[in-house]
Amino acid sequence: MTTTESTPHLSFARRVGWLTLGQGAEKLSQVVMVVALARILPHGEWNTLALALTVYVVGVTVVSFNLEHSIVYFVPRIDVASAERLVARTFFLLMAAGTTAAGSLLLVQSVWSPLHSKTDAFLVAVTFVTEPATVIGGALFLVRGDERASGVWDFTMSSVQLLAVILPAVAGWGATGALWGLACAGAVRFASFVGVFRPSPTGISRGDGGLLRGQLRFCVPIGLTLAAGVLAKSIDKWMVALHLPRDVGVYAVAAHEVPVLVVLPYAGGAAIAVRLVKLLSDGHRRDAHMLWWDQVDSMTAMVVPAAMFVTLVAPELVVALFGGGFGDAVAPFRMFTLVSLHRVTEYGAVLRAAGRAGETVWSSLILLAGSIVFGWFGLLHGGLVGLTVGTVLAFLVSWLWTLHRLGRVFGLSVAQVFPWASWLTHVGSATSAFAVSVAVASLVRAPMVAFLAKVIVYACIIAATRAVIGRQSDTRRVGIPS
Repeated sequence: MTTTESTPHLSFARRVGWLTLGQGAEKLSQVVMVVALARILPHGEWNTLALALTVYVVGVTVVSFNLEHSIVYFVPRIDVASAERLVARTFFLLMAAGTTAAGSLLLVQSVWSPLHSKTDAFLVAVTFVTEPATVIGGALFLVRGDERASGVWDFTMSSVQLLAVILPAVAGWGATGALWGLACAGAVRFASFVGVFRPSPTGISRGDGGLLRGQLRFCVPIGLTLAAGVLAKSIDKWMVALHLPRDVGVYAVAAHEVPVLVVLPYAGGAAIAVRLVKLLSDGHRRDAHMLWWDQVDSMTAMVVPAAMFVTLVAPELVVALFGGGFGDAVAPFRMFTLVSLHRVTEYGAVLRAAGRAGETVWSSLILLAGSIVFGWFGLLHGGLVGLTVGTVLAFLVSWLWTLHRLGRVFGLSVAQVFPWASWLTHVGSATSAFAVSVAVASLVRAPMVAFLAKVIVYACIIAATRAVIGRQSDTRRVGIPS
């Protein structure tokens, strides 16, 4: 394996376009898969598959441990022979971790039977072995300077998985058939990786111990953060499976994130990440905070109205996507969407830029612990809605803790570090638009006319308030000590 400069005949825009194709396909395929399976499968089968998919997502994410990012970071810095050993070592390390996770799942299944059957557990276990070891595929193409191949790889693998899972469901083979498709897609991905990159165990034990330690040190903070984060997003579904097993499918739909509301803040954070690192490393905390403040302020103007709009049309959206049998998912879905009101930036980007990546782990652990404590209490006393309220409270606690840590980075209090005035103004205007739109729609009997009425009213109010807000200069910014 050799590294080269980016393919010279591709412009920057084209290179970004190929990468966007691959990453966009991954996100879109996940959404399409959930929507299609929820509509195709009978309610009981969807319950079974929804629970198995949460185990699959947690297992693959935890096992991969973010090692794909270390490939991009380390390979360009070392010679070709060391790079080949690093790639092979990473591949076999992930295979070993995946095999361990697969064995653990089968052991848990034999004792407690959390999944529907031993066959389902075996099929999920297969993906633990085949998929994590191949997550470095796209990164390897990147370090070769071939963004087109990286994008095509991600796009192809996502498409294969989507078709492999959906087609058995369409054929009437149920949840187990869909899991057979998932396992087969993992096998295809594994065989493709081995055929393209040909990792060899020869010589991987020679030297390079310091490089391996450096790779693990690089990955541990982000890997732990991802692991805690994906557990926090899945633990509530597991609690439903334990307490209200017939409602797992409904809750999986309710807890589904709207992709655009997730992508926007991360894109905004990525746009300023390099400048943040430079400013903070040079000791310019005031300038770094102003840069971050402006990014949060501009993103708030987009995210808050969008989140409230999704909340407004949630009843129609859930029915249109998943069918009339998921009416109970509307209220929890609305509350989960409201969580997006605070996602106006990637808060962890500041901590990583300041060299405090370990604190992102604590933020995720606080969210996980809060989801368990508040969520379980809410589930016992209020069912799915109570669980959702508890999970939202966990997000609130984690958010405030993270703002406190950001305040320490910038030398400010929680009251000073975040543009509260602007954020509350946008939240207030969006909430008012929501209330007026619902009130207007309630006066109309025809469902389609009522839907159009509330969409139009909401859009008009948001446009008017944005024009007013746009003319007001922000005089509330608090001075930051140099």
